[in-house]
Amino acid sequence: MEELFPGFYNRTQEEFSMLWQEATLVFDTNMLLNIYRYQEETRKRYFEILEQLKERIWTPHQAIYEFQNNRLEVIGQQLKAYSEVSKALKDAQDLLKGLKHLNEKHRFIRIDEIIEDPIRVLAEANKNLSAGQQKGRQEFEKLKASDNYRERITQLFQGRVSAPYKKDQLLDIYRQADKRFELQIPPGWKDKGKKTNDRYGDVILWFQILEYALAHHKPILFITDDVKSDWFLSAQEGNEKPRPRPELVQEMYVEAGVLLHIYQGYEFFDQATKFLSLKPEPSISEDAKEISAKNSAGELLGLIGKVVVASITGYRVLTALADWLPKTYPGSELVYGYHSQPDDWLLDLVMIETDGTKTAIELIPFTGDDDAHEIITNRIQELNNITESIKFKIIIPADNIPHASKIHSMLNNQIKANERFSIVIAYVDSYGIFQEYRTN
Repeated sequence: MEELFPGFYNRTQEEFSMLWQEATLVFDTNMLLNIYRYQEETRKRYFEILEQLKERIWTPHQAIYEFQNNRLEVIGQQLKAYSEVSKALKDAQDLLKGLKHLNEKHRFIRIDEIIEDPIRVLAEANKNLSAGQQKGRQEFEKLKASDNYRERITQLFQGRVSAPYKKDQLLDIYRQADKRFELQIPPGWKDKGKKTNDRYGDVILWFQILEYALAHHKPILFITDDVKSDWFLSAQEGNEKPRPRPELVQEMYVEAGVLLHIYQGYEFFDQATKFLSLKPEPSISEDAKEISAKNSAGELLGLIGKVVVASITGYRVLTALADWLPKTYPGSELVYGYHSQPDDWLLDLVMIETDGTKTAIELIPFTGDDDAHEIITNRIQELNNITESIKFKIIIPADNIPHASKIHSMLNNQIKANERFSIVIAYVDSYGIFQEYRTN
């Protein structure tokens, strides 16, 4: 009976051996874009693996389209990291300088002497960072003019990409996708809150993989860093390790008659290294694992504070909030890493009050970019898909009252609260206490 229901059983060693000997290796968009995210040593190993397996690699047209469409943005994100770290270092310097007033309160502690060295080290780090940023900009300009990495991807996948769907085919797939979203058939329904046809991307990609498997009758190893719950079961559901959704494995078996397994990027690196008898390199494995973790967190902003603790502002608001919640809501229970029912959405933090009311706390940094309000709006739309009776408190961290006022002005009533969602601009006062500046 097991052969009829492969989605509900773990793969055996014999099956893994067969997959690595016979399967077509299919790469998702994020795995193609990782060539810009990996460190140089990891990138070289990645291309080495692809070269050795090039007779068996393939990718859907949708993945290549998204790669071409998002390539410059991903390169730019690597540069943006310099600015974010620089701001965090500057914020840390300002925070330390702001402690000088404590000299008047603590006559036996020389605050200025204590903070002198850290301020100097932070300033030096920022100086070095600026040099790195300049070098990064130069590399970015080179890639825009002549992208050797894209050229290698083009060569490797030449003749190994599916044909695009025609317009009438796409319209039919959109209709099918909407029905799948309604019934929560994976993959893709986690993207249904997106405004544009981008929400259909995963379904298009999945249909192209199914068609390839049916036409060639080849088992599939799909490699992706997208670990949303419409691709993977959670570690809790998958016996301590994320595993492919059984519905996907079953659909592949029923529609194409072949076996499917899905790897995250770092797992693929480890398994390919063994299969090809390459020398294990711990630094490569760690880099691949770090990038997979960052990619996995991207859509949901990661666990609480994963983005905002990168800045001093977010860290201060986060720690003050942890003290404020139990005092403001005595007797309530704080649950970190809460799984909603029956949707299985992973929520950073949910507060359960004594009367059973559940409120999810979401920290969303406000970057000040033109599309900042859209990021917040899109997140609210995503959260609104949760069917469990949960309210949401969206917290936007600010440095101080003037900064909170500036954020409020920039949002300019573009985001409206409702019965389910409250929106708070918050800061930490001079006594280290969490304060709500404005609630919508």
